[in-house]
Formats: sequence, structure tokens, C-alpha cells
Amino acid sequence: MFYLSKSLKAAAVLALLGTSGTFGAAQAETVLNRDMGVELKTLDIQKMHLLAEHEFAADLFDGLLIRDADGNIKPGVAESWDVSEDGLIYTFKLRDSQWSNGDAVTAGDFVFAIRRILSPELASKYASTLYPITGAKAFNKGESADPDTIGAEAIDDKTLKITLSSPTSYFLDVVTTTAMLPLHQASVSALGSEYAQPGKLISNGPFLLTESRPKEFALLTKNEAYWDAAEVALDKVYYYQITDEATAVRKFRAGEVDITRGSQGDNNAWASQNMPEAVQNATILGTEWYDLGHATPAIQDSRVRRAINMAIDRFALTEDILQTGEQPAFGLVPPGIPGYENASADWADLSYIERLEEARKLMEEAGYGPDKKLEFTINFNSSELHRKSAVALADMLGEIYIDASPYNRDSSAYWDWLISARGEYGLARDSWVADYPDPVVFLELYMGPLVADVNGNIDETYDALMNAALAETDTAKRMAGLAAAEARLMEVDTIVPLYHYNSVRLVNPQLTGWGNNPYAMHPSRYIAFK
Repeated sequence: MFYLSKSLKAAAVLALLGTSGTFGAAQAETVLNRDMGVELKTLDIQKMHLLAEHEFAADLFDGLLIRDADGNIKPGVAESWDVSEDGLIYTFKLRDSQWSNGDAVTAGDFVFAIRRILSPELASKYASTLYPITGAKAFNKGESADPDTIGAEAIDDKTLKITLSSPTSYFLDVVTTTAMLPLHQASVSALGSEYAQPGKLISNGPFLLTESRPKEFALLTKNEAYWDAAEVALDKVYYYQITDEATAVRKFRAGEVDITRGSQGDNNAWASQNMPEAVQNATILGTEWYDLGHATPAIQDSRVRRAINMAIDRFALTEDILQTGEQPAFGLVPPGIPGYENASADWADLSYIERLEEARKLMEEAGYGPDKKLEFTINFNSSELHRKSAVALADMLGEIYIDASPYNRDSSAYWDWLISARGEYGLARDSWVADYPDPVVFLELYMGPLVADVNGNIDETYDALMNAALAETDTAKRMAGLAAAEARLMEVDTIVPLYHYNSVRLVNPQLTGWGNNPYAMHPSRYIAFK
């Protein structure tokens, strides 16, 4: 018998009290309980950068274009759009839609939001997503102080014109991201950073922000003013911030949450065996890697960096230790992006024994050996899966005269620490899931000066390769240029790639509208109870 049947019986009792969504037809409200798996650090959508935060933002705001449950692009606030023959001008026609306070959503709201996210003062991690827009990069870098130089113009209330600096084949994908969501200009201008607080946030998406308790939950309620409200089945959505995997699984089994990442540390092995109906498994465009701290003197030695990279047995890590179904990675960009031939480390075809022998030689040349070991920490954010990886890496590096100590940093503060450290560390866990199917979403992370905040290193050769590729209008040449940049990334051992992601989530089988897609995005707007 399916294990959740017991929790569904409990949910039926709660349904009589109007507090659960499992039996929607028998109650006044339909309520979805989701586990974010992380602490929600900000309510300002333009400061969000984690995958769970983007799912949250997609429930509150509608962009010009949105993705359906399967990840396909569909109209949002824009009911139609045109692209000029030269691929530089995108003109969006807005439908009749309104903000939650009754104001009309206008093209000016999008222009305002674009200018705000690009403002250097906001320091948004997602600002670079909009760099294809004319003047966006220069404004974001402080090279221009005139927002009128940004290629975003409201022709009238219902017409938005976006001008690009060069043809960008993936720009419609960019339009679907959090970086292109609109903001209610009047309220944000008046309230500043306080605009996003419950009771103050004016949004235009399928849900409204009703309550937020730090480190506990955020409550969303259906936005009856939403233009597509008739297609939204849920009345309320709770986003719980459960960071402990065991707690998440326990709450799922008890019927207290309907969606969770569950136990990533063992790939939800128990659930896969005992309640397979609840396991949603998908290959996504994501990569797990470790940054090398280039501001640390020992790591500045190219021989040490290469030795570290070669000493990691990725097949043993994924198949024997983690057993999570991920694919070993020898480059940054995940496979599966149309038209892109992935680059990888030039030693990837060597056997692990051959790599280990070469790694020892490199470390010995750098002055290390049995009597002189290199010491540093392997930094990671709280997770059983991350802990297993860090311990395994420490063991593997021990084979090449490195005494590495796993160091667990609190999840809520980890990403801020990584940016502030500016490369003054040994190894630091990093990861990314693509917002759209293009290599640049990964490769731009290591362009200067952005990369200086991550690992303390700016590679002018890499930047030149990236800039040349980004300026290329021929798609095939552009992809080849990006592959050359990725090859450079591995040639100088900027990072230590580990594996490409396989997404596993536990989902209440009573839910409909769940679609597995390459971006691991599952907005509540498509979800309903049977």
C-alpha cells in the first residue's frame, strides 16, 4: 500500500476544518504546502538568486513571457511580440492586466524594473542576465549614469520596445527569467526596499504575499485580480523553509508538506523503494562544482590547481558514494544544450590511476610530499549530500599530499560568505541551474569583474574569448567560441567540476500539473489537487 495513504486520511480530517488542500472539492479552501529547502533571505525579487527563490517569485509576478509546467515559453503579460529582421529590436504588446491594487500593468513598469535591477547600488546578482540589452552592462558597471542609455523604452502603456546590442538567439528565454519581472513603479519608488513586505507588496502574478515569518514560512493567497485567475486552482500556498533533510522527509510522510526535495543525501532512496509514486526524477541543466580560491597563495600555483582537479574520482563520487544518479562532470556546462559541443578537461580520458600518478608528480614539483602537506578547508553549505561530497573530496586529496578539512557553513549565510571571501579559501562549493538553454548562463559567471567576488581571479584570456563569442552573430561560430572559453576555464583549472544534476523531488501523488523540465521550475500556478 502506498505509504502516504495514512497521511491522506489525516488530511481528510484537516480538510473538514478547512486547513488542507488534499480534498479540494470537500472544503472551502485548497491549500498547497511546499518545502523550499532553504531559508528565504530576501523578499525583494531582484535580489533573489537561488532556484527556490525563483519558483517563489514566479508565483507572485508575471513577466512578459512565462514558462508552462513543461518549461515551454508561453505568453504572460505580453499577448504578442515581434522581432526585427536584424534580431536587434523586440516589441512586446501587453494584454489588459492589472496589479493587485487595481492599477494597470504598463510598459513603464517593465522599464522601471529593468533600470532598477541594473542599478549598481542594488548589486543584484542577476543583473548580468540583461547584458544583451543595449547599454545594460555599461549602466550596471557604473560606466554610464544615464538610464536613458538602456535599450528599454515604453512606446506607450501597452507597447514595450527592447533594443539589443547584438542579435541574441536566446533573448526570449531571458525574458522569462526573474530579471525581467515588472515592479509596481509607484510603490517601489515610495517605499524603497520595504516595497516587498507583506501587506505592502503589490504584485501582478497568480498569488499575493500575505504573511512571511523569517526561517519559518511565507504564505501566499490567490490573486483574484490576476488576468488568468480562472486557471489557478489553489487558494493558498505555504512556502516552508525546512533546511534539515530528515525533517523534510518526516513532514512529507506525515502529509504536512506536499512537495519537498526530501533527502538529497541518499537520493530519496527510501522513498524510491517504498513510495515510488511520490518520486519525481528529472535530468536538468545544472552543475555542481567547487571554486578554487585563487587569492590563496598555494592555490595560485597552477600545478596545485591541476593536481586537485585530477585527483578527484568523479565516477567513484557519483556512483559509489553519493549514489544520486548524477553524471560525472569534466567541464562547467551541462550536456543537452542544442548546438553546443561541450568542452572538458584535457585529462578527462585518462584513467583515474594515470591521473592520480600525474597529480602526485605535480604536487611534488610544487614542493609538497609526505613530509610537507598542503592544508586548507573544503567549504560547503549545510546538507548531508554536500557533507558526503566534502568528506569524499578530502579523502581523495589525501592521496596527493593535501590535508583538507571539510567545513560546514550555515546555509543561510553561505552565499554571502562566498562573495565576501573573494577567493581567500581552499575550496568552496558552488552550483547553478540554467534559467534558459544556453551555455552563457554558466560561462558568464567567470567573467571579470564578477568572478573576482567568487574566487579572486580575473582571466583576461577567458574574458577575451567570451567577449568575442558573445559578439558573434553566427550561431555555430558563437557556440564554438563559447566552447573555446569553457576549454580555457578547464585549461587553467579555474574550478573543480564534480557532476551534472539529476533532480529528485517528493511530490504528493494527489497533485496534478507537475511537469518535469530542464530548469527544475515548478510554479504553483499550474498545480492542483485531484
